[in-house]
Amino acid sequence: MPRPAPTLPMDLKYLQGSPVTPHKKPNEKNQDGLVCEGMASGMKSLLKTRQVLKRLFVFMRTVFLLSAGRFVVPRKRSGIPSKPVKILVISQTRLGDAVLSVPLLTVLHDRFPSAQIHVLANRYIREVYEMCPHTTGIMELESVFGPLDWAHGIRRIRREKFDWVIDLNTDGSLMPAVAAGYSAAPCRIGYGQDGRRIFFDAALPFPKEGRHMVDLILGTLAPLGLSRDRPGFDLVIPKAEERDTAAMLERIGVKRGRPVVGIHPGGVHPTQRWPAENFADLSDLILRSGEAQVLLLGGPKDQILLSEIVNRMQGAPIQFPPVTRIKGLAALLNNLNLLVCNNSGPLHLASALSIPTISFMGPTLAEQWRPVGEGNTVLRRDDLDCIGCNMGICPVKTHACMYGISPTEVFETIRNRLAQDSKILSS
Repeated sequence: MPRPAPTLPMDLKYLQGSPVTPHKKPNEKNQDGLVCEGMASGMKSLLKTRQVLKRLFVFMRTVFLLSAGRFVVPRKRSGIPSKPVKILVISQTRLGDAVLSVPLLTVLHDRFPSAQIHVLANRYIREVYEMCPHTTGIMELESVFGPLDWAHGIRRIRREKFDWVIDLNTDGSLMPAVAAGYSAAPCRIGYGQDGRRIFFDAALPFPKEGRHMVDLILGTLAPLGLSRDRPGFDLVIPKAEERDTAAMLERIGVKRGRPVVGIHPGGVHPTQRWPAENFADLSDLILRSGEAQVLLLGGPKDQILLSEIVNRMQGAPIQFPPVTRIKGLAALLNNLNLLVCNNSGPLHLASALSIPTISFMGPTLAEQWRPVGEGNTVLRRDDLDCIGCNMGICPVKTHACMYGISPTEVFETIRNRLAQDSKILSS
């Protein structure tokens, strides 16, 4: 992929825990050649085709579900138990979504302190809920894609005899709604788009306007008459994880008392990732400045990308061993002064732990996925016509939203953040 030369103004405006701020006026024409009108036209055509095919599939599925629903879905019940004894929350599948659901568990616990709150989650994200003190139990789902795993999960749910089942999925996933529908709970709640409403006693219309994921999740509490104000993130990192992480940091050469900037380059889709060469250049700038230590971190799937960054660097960063557990990741993030990353699960976990972050947001829907809280800086090319395309592969073949953010600009942002941050590595 040819790398366009970034020519952004140096007076980059920064986001501090609020919606992104564009570099240029939205109606201003691009002068750097990153996105030409022909490419923009092709992108729009591709997006339109994708949307048409998706709508056709959703329409056919909805028609089938609504037609067959009255024959295959258990009858809806009237009334909602006012004092639930057992509540089941059906989680979404990714780390970031799971972290952003923690405030909902806090609301449920505060309102019903004697109720049992269980979570149905996959093996990957269950540790998020293990760190939440309001969780009574976790029902692990082996695979979110296997019908047999879901069938087994539904049998387990029915045996537990829950009073409320709340499905937090917002992407139209069918199997979580089916699990709620066949749970035998007196009250089943979830978003009812794409034919899912037949499985719920209280089916919520999916909002058309952009809303943050935390607010979408808390919106499932509306039928229960519960407050949708955002509480904090109640997460407790196990002491053993903190000790093990501190020992590992000392072993690999992290010096106490000096600022540590963590670099996590991973992301689900290629379009979400700032280029490896940019991470390498940024890391060298930090090391040459002497203002902070650079700690590269990631999971097993990020190791090739991390190796590429190290090979491109002139300096020698500190590398943390592959992180395989979410509790370990939380303990590691809690030792950073600042995390630089893409829009990813570690970003939302860090912001939930009140760790300052600098992140890059290109195709991602900003109003839905910006990090929560203060101390979060989002860099984004809002002057591009294609920004927020919400696609996993760049439709205009330039990756302009990521290449257009230079390492120098990010470095200046880091210097500003470190100057504001008095937190140092725990002694």
